[in-house]
Amino acid sequence: MDNTANAADGRGAPSQGGDNQGGDALRGGGAMIDTTTTVPPITTATLAPSEEIIAIPHSVKGGQEFIITRNGQKLKIKCPTNLRGGQKLKIQLVPPDKRAFLVPVPEGVKEGETFSFAFKGQRFRAKCPPNTQPGLSIRVTLPASKGKFQWSETEIKDGPAIPPGKNCMVALAGVRVLVRNNDEEATRHFRFTVPSCLFSSSVPAQEPRITGWAPTFHADDQKFHWFCFGSAPERVNTQYVLDRQTDLEAGSFHPTNSSWVPVLVDQKLNLVAAQNIVMDGTITDQNGKQIFNQEDMLMFQRKDIKEKHEFFCHLGALLASSEGLCDGQVRQSHILDDSMEFVGNLTDKQLKRQWWRVKIATQDDNEGERSDTKAWFQSLVRELLSLDLGIWQQVRNAGLEPSQAATQGNALKYFRVLGRVLGKALIQGCPLSEVNLRDYLFKYLSGCPLDMSDLGAISPSLAVSLCYFHELAQAQELDKFLAMTPLTFTLPPEPLAGITEEVTLVPWGEKRLVTSGNYAKFMEEAWRYVVLKRLRPQLQELVAGIHDVMPHEAMLQLLNPQELKTCLCGFPELKVEEWQQFTTYTGPYSALGLEHPHIQWFWQIAAGMDYMTRMRLLQFVAGIHYNWGANDFRLHSAGFDVLRRRDTGNRQFVIRGLPAMTSDIGISPKINRGFGIGGTCFLELPPFTSVNEMKLTLLSRLDVHRKST
Repeated sequence: MDNTANAADGRGAPSQGGDNQGGDALRGGGAMIDTTTTVPPITTATLAPSEEIIAIPHSVKGGQEFIITRNGQKLKIKCPTNLRGGQKLKIQLVPPDKRAFLVPVPEGVKEGETFSFAFKGQRFRAKCPPNTQPGLSIRVTLPASKGKFQWSETEIKDGPAIPPGKNCMVALAGVRVLVRNNDEEATRHFRFTVPSCLFSSSVPAQEPRITGWAPTFHADDQKFHWFCFGSAPERVNTQYVLDRQTDLEAGSFHPTNSSWVPVLVDQKLNLVAAQNIVMDGTITDQNGKQIFNQEDMLMFQRKDIKEKHEFFCHLGALLASSEGLCDGQVRQSHILDDSMEFVGNLTDKQLKRQWWRVKIATQDDNEGERSDTKAWFQSLVRELLSLDLGIWQQVRNAGLEPSQAATQGNALKYFRVLGRVLGKALIQGCPLSEVNLRDYLFKYLSGCPLDMSDLGAISPSLAVSLCYFHELAQAQELDKFLAMTPLTFTLPPEPLAGITEEVTLVPWGEKRLVTSGNYAKFMEEAWRYVVLKRLRPQLQELVAGIHDVMPHEAMLQLLNPQELKTCLCGFPELKVEEWQQFTTYTGPYSALGLEHPHIQWFWQIAAGMDYMTRMRLLQFVAGIHYNWGANDFRLHSAGFDVLRRRDTGNRQFVIRGLPAMTSDIGISPKINRGFGIGGTCFLELPPFTSVNEMKLTLLSRLDVHRKST
């Protein structure tokens, strides 16, 4: 008979009939945390045990325990019941399980009660076993990680429990992770797996940076899904239900929850419901080798905007590292025509896999030739975005959008070349002086979901009307309204939205009445027409152009529209030390200035902001929209020239103290046409009681300002 026992971490047990004297185990998601006063049996095949034959002491009877010493460690062995002292016993010495360690039982915990403990940044729960009291330690074994994935656990401390089938957002190690309640009852407790990179000790945990739409990791399917996040700081480290898409029925339209992703398939641009888009978060090179994985995606989301741009350029260079250069030459006096011919005739390899290097000839005889690719990018984009080209229209102060008439001759070729040039300038890290396109166009370029806010920016009156229809329908009053004001599936002319004549949304739409049964279809068709269909040929070429030069289409998912715009336009320096030189203090702050505690708190908060948040703070106080290349301010390259208006010269950044009864941050005087009256901008601060209170209030106001612009 082969009598074998296991010994592990100070414990041995025979292979046949060994008992486990420990307490209960908590199970969740198929994993187990073992909370025992003894070490549980360990699978020897995975821990590479070593075998040894020992003699049972003569005084030991079957079923009794005895002690042996190996490598300075005492091991307790239980004698099998069919053996006695003097006989031989084969044991297996198992290396200690690194997942097992001692955890002290907290005060106030009784037998059978659960308590939580932290280990390497993760939270786990354990149950106090019998015969154990506070002050004693129990040995726990953590659940094994799943390859590059690791178990995590969280519990909602405030707000309602998450209903079955609903999603919960978890702010975890600087990124946001989605988990779903797959139980049949509402719960506050979640256990899930995430990539182990989130618990790397080399990367400090920080608050999530992402706001707005972003590819978000879902712990259920280990894929990325589009979700829209706010950045209210009081919710940054808590969890909440987020179901903008998942509550929608197939084919339904909701003015708040519906959103669509622009997708280019076979050179045709369409809009796909955001809830139907699933991304694996990986990028492969032309040989099929994976060079960017899910862990890279999550770590990328933790970077600030400058780090993201550097990594984006590095990734583009990596994908085109062995393909050489694509050289071109254009004449300064014919830069548009020559560039159209050069860029328009490039092969797929030259577009995607090669670095562009362009020489500009300052004279027709090619004398004075100079190689300046960055200058060429800037000059060409300036020409392609010129109103003189006849393919653009300036929409109020919101920027440029394609003209509906720009479909004849070379017009569509201009959009295709512009898309290629913007994409290549982005990859090669060549900042452009101005890319004054409307914000929703950057959503098309980055492949980010579009929603009702984009319709509101294009046609505010139509957006308000559609939301009003939805409110009437919810109140069961839409039929009454439509009886008094009949509507058909048409849109009236609206010059500000680029609609110059009545539009029929569906075949025979002028004869089809809107009812409470089809109003959702009417809203969706109206939204689709204004956001896409009225400009489909132009948008299709623009998006196809940027896809032409991307070595991998998934690269566009790395940057949101705001980040894409910033990376294209370059980064003005926003050093806090320089900012302070542009600042004056009034009211309660005038006497002490920089020495006042509230002022020190403010600059401490500003110094801790990432680049984009700091820029939003500057723009918030200046009272302007987040619009690069706007008419009043040149934000793209001016840095603190945001405080200098073209017609009035310099002005100071002013921080003014408010009386004690004021409880909110504000701007004074009132904002008029994007700048403060009198050429002066103020940041008004009430007397906060702590730096944390000031930070939370300020970040909250910045988020409101971002959404309103």
